[in-house]
Amino acid sequence: MFQLIATFMVGVLAASLSFIIYTLSRQRVPKAVIPFAAAIAMIAYNVWHEMTWYKRTAAELPQSIVLVAKGPPVQSPMSPWTYMFPRTDNFFALDKRTVQPLPKSGDRYLLQVLDVGRFYPAKRKSWVIDCATRQQAEILASTKFDTEGIPSDLAWTKIASESRITKEVCPKRAEPQPAN
Repeated sequence: MFQLIATFMVGVLAASLSFIIYTLSRQRVPKAVIPFAAAIAMIAYNVWHEMTWYKRTAAELPQSIVLVAKGPPVQSPMSPWTYMFPRTDNFFALDKRTVQPLPKSGDRYLLQVLDVGRFYPAKRKSWVIDCATRQQAEILASTKFDTEGIPSDLAWTKIASESRITKEVCPKRAEPQPAN
């Protein structure tokens, strides 16, 4: 709703400015400039709003929430410029305050990840990260737990090498120092 109102206001502003130019030029500029200016301004605003959504949204995250993965690049026939400059419509962000070791599970950690999307409200998801094998699994409603409360039937997937999640979750191991 906000984008629709903002688009309309940008169009009104562009039409007003072009009307002022039309009046100051003593009607030497064609009157057709007014609706064209409004239309071009509204299209430009929508393109800007669409293409900068990811950067603007990620920049507003609090310090306790860290971006860990971008969604796939989106190309759309409704937005032909995305074939040259694909946009990002969702991303995953780790809430660092929720990271906790999974009891009796070695190098596994339980954490909360936000799935933030442009066209849907943010969803909080529970994940388990295995630092030893660099794998992740989502805890779903169908996930079964053993008698100690540890998830037992997780569907593990390999963590992408460019993902920051292991850097943020897994403890830093001491690097061996070279002998002098």
